[in-house]
Amino acid sequence: MTATQPRAESITGGPEQALATALIAPPTPVRAEAQVEVLTNPSEATIMVNKTTVGSQSPVKLTLAPGLYSVAIEHDGYRGAEGAVSLLAGDHVSVKVDLKPVKTHGWRGLGTTFVVIGVLGEAAGIGGHVMANRRYAGSPEYNSFSKMETIGQAVAISSAVLAVGCYVLDWLGNRKNVEPGPPFMLEPVKVNP
Repeated sequence: MTATQPRAESITGGPEQALATALIAPPTPVRAEAQVEVLTNPSEATIMVNKTTVGSQSPVKLTLAPGLYSVAIEHDGYRGAEGAVSLLAGDHVSVKVDLKPVKTHGWRGLGTTFVVIGVLGEAAGIGGHVMANRRYAGSPEYNSFSKMETIGQAVAISSAVLAVGCYVLDWLGNRKNVEPGPPFMLEPVKVNP
């Protein structure tokens, strides 16, 4: 044995024993992993790390090597969320996301259809009025064109009422929803291990 190598059996106590134990005992391993927990609302969201799907039901708990990861959460009918998560060895990071439903405008589309029908009905009513008064005043066809005016106006009024109803339903159904657009940014939170 050389003079630089410690001999644990010859040392019996004191600081020399602590030094010998430190030199002989293997070091305590450092965790070379990090934990990521992803919680989503709704829980059926698709969770992707570096563009690879890692789960479709929240919560998802992942053990990853230290590094920088892109995390994205998607769900049909909801505006997604994405962001970067930086992990160091031993980190425990929690990502909580409340996805927001995207506005749908089915009622608005139907309301616009009723507006077009109303405009066409009013045009038919105006046409009936003009024809009845200019061409057929005093003739047997006058009553037919006069009825066309009445029916056109009834269609226009009914369509306007239905259109307003559709726009109100669209507004009521979308009050808490967000416009479609780019994903929201994630805000990961480090949790004590």
